[in-house]
Amino acid sequence: LIFMALGVYMISNMSEHTSYASSVVNIMLLGFGLGITFPAHNIAVQNAAPFRFMGVAISAGQFCRSIGGAFGLAVMGSIMTSRFASFFLSNVPSSVKGVVPVEKLNSLANNPQALVSYDAQRELQIMIVDEGSLGAGIFNETLQAMRLALSLSISEIFIISFVVLLVAVGVTIFIKEIPLDEGRRKIDEGVTTDE
Repeated sequence: LIFMALGVYMISNMSEHTSYASSVVNIMLLGFGLGITFPAHNIAVQNAAPFRFMGVAISAGQFCRSIGGAFGLAVMGSIMTSRFASFFLSNVPSSVKGVVPVEKLNSLANNPQALVSYDAQRELQIMIVDEGSLGAGIFNETLQAMRLALSLSISEIFIISFVVLLVAVGVTIFIKEIPLDEGRRKIDEGVTTDE
């Protein structure tokens, strides 16, 4: 969990100017932490459950992890979307506000397709670029405001995730260690215990 928390913290400090190599290192650190966490928690669940319920306990753990992931994604996605809209509308330069209609700015704030879709970028560019170089500059300022808003909203999501991970680290520290007992070892090895 510590590697995962460190990776999330590093990602939360990324900006729109972060290099590709730094992004890859941060994401790999997060993935490494996530990769070593799942088996450790599976083993903890395995050791805590009675032998006859081990399969149920492991599948319940996987089910809870899936539900938690879906719920967490929905909550974090809605937070990111609302924060993107507020960051974008507050960071749009006044030169852009004077040219781009308020309805279009609100549309961009609620559906930032111009960052990823060529067609949406072209539509925005056609709407703005009608005054020569001034229009091209306003188009670039609009895209930059969108990039900044996206960067800030993603960073905020990872800060929230970092706090959640710190709580998880605290909880994990207090998990009671339950070693695999001798009877379970004999059953796993195929030795019957008639006691």
